[in-house]
Amino acid sequence: MSMPGPATATPIASATATAPPIVSATATATAIVSETATVSATVSESVHHAVPANAPSVPWPPYVAPRDPIGDWILLGVSALVVALSFVMSTQGQTQVLFPGTNQPLPETCHFRRWTGRDCPGCGMTRAFISIAHGDWRAAWRFNPASWYFYPLVFSQLPFRAWQLWRYRRGLPPIFTSSWGLAPAIVLMVVVLGQWLVRHLMEFFG
Repeated sequence: MSMPGPATATPIASATATAPPIVSATATATAIVSETATVSATVSESVHHAVPANAPSVPWPPYVAPRDPIGDWILLGVSALVVALSFVMSTQGQTQVLFPGTNQPLPETCHFRRWTGRDCPGCGMTRAFISIAHGDWRAAWRFNPASWYFYPLVFSQLPFRAWQLWRYRRGLPPIFTSSWGLAPAIVLMVVVLGQWLVRHLMEFFG
């Protein structure tokens, strides 16, 4: 009479045969977790080294790495020259600008006006700056309304850039050098182009 034992060996062998896929899946999951942990550690280490040890801990304003102060020197010098010339130069009539000590008007430099016969967005800005420096804000508005924003912006560069350079000498980081530092320039572009479009539309429909 035959024994039933050998007949039950097949399911056990089959179950044993299906074990490797489970072991393989477990090994794969373990490898993925290990690789993820390695990547996270690498990113964390990179972020840690990206911020200097002496960076301020306050969240605002954000830390900005020190930069070369040559740009501040240039802006300070250009702003000082523009403000000084606005005080010593003068206007004659509605279109002429006179250099100090001479009676000869400066030549027209706007190529857009020469080619089209119309003012460009910056036309009249020199005369407007001179008018503001001499206290005639109404004349400055007639020459170029954007001068009411542009001239104070240029004038403000004198104390601001001097302050920036003082901070450099003290070893302090510069201020307002993030993306927000471009806001005054963007506003200036909008104001200059906006007043130019409004003036031409008023001439066209008026």
